[in-house]
Amino acid sequence: MALFNAAKPTGRLEKIYNDLDSIRKLATTDASFKLFLETPGIKGGQKQDVIEDICKATKADDLTKNFLSLLIENKRIGDLAKVVDTFEEYYRKELGQLLCTVTSAAELTNAQRKLVEEAIAARMHGKQLVVSYDVQTSILGGLVVKVEDQVLDYSVSSKLDRIKTQLLQPLSA
Repeated sequence: MALFNAAKPTGRLEKIYNDLDSIRKLATTDASFKLFLETPGIKGGQKQDVIEDICKATKADDLTKNFLSLLIENKRIGDLAKVVDTFEEYYRKELGQLLCTVTSAAELTNAQRKLVEEAIAARMHGKQLVVSYDVQTSILGGLVVKVEDQVLDYSVSSKLDRIKTQLLQPLSA
């Protein structure tokens, strides 16, 4: 990613990541801001003005501001979340961190979270983990753990699906 490669030698990776993460959070928590960014009928100049105001108010790095302006200019600002996700992947790899998402059917207690994190760290040979938790009642129970591109599915719903598939297999004579 061009922004990562431009930021790395300057030593401003953390600042730029924090800037981008703040904008991403704003776009995901404020529906009107997200709609503003994604609406093609709103002229690029108006979007530029808003982004410049936000960057000024948050004291964003010039590289961040220029990159966001480039996204607007190329009509790619609607892809902001994906772009920030990609930057975050590069950033975390640079720091030797692994992004991990743990999905459960119910909120995990702190003790359960600690056990899960220890088990994942052991499996990942002690690498530093950045763990986020998600609750999806549709998995019924158990856990789904995603570490980078690996998915470890220990959910009840998946086990039921496997049993159903086996039961629907024709019997061999």
